[in-house]
Amino acid sequence: MDSGGNADTQSSTTVIRTLYTEKVHFKNIFAVMSKELKVGIITGTILVAVNFVRMILLGDHGLAISLTVFATLLLTVTLSKIIGGVLPLIADKVNVDPTFMAGSIITTLVDTFALLIYFEVTTHLINL
Repeated sequence: MDSGGNADTQSSTTVIRTLYTEKVHFKNIFAVMSKELKVGIITGTILVAVNFVRMILLGDHGLAISLTVFATLLLTVTLSKIIGGVLPLIADKVNVDPTFMAGSIITTLVDTFALLIYFEVTTHLINL
């Protein structure tokens, strides 16, 4: 979950900065989503690879547990990047200060989605 929090913070900070420099507007929402999706997949893949090495070095974990961790991490980081990039644009569009969303609202949404992703992936891969 914390990886998702870090990812959304980076995205929202970048988008808020570009909003204030007027380099991006709400009409660019699909371009922002596309960019954040790509960056989320790349970042998530790197985190999964590092985590894979860590899990091999630190002990014997079953395949289902490893896949659960990997899938949850990749999906959480990717979704967090998109949420962190899109919500400031939406806030700006409805005349709400985007920095307001960058803190509590985005973090709460990302944490909620991270838990939902984890439970869903666990249900399918470990059959709990």
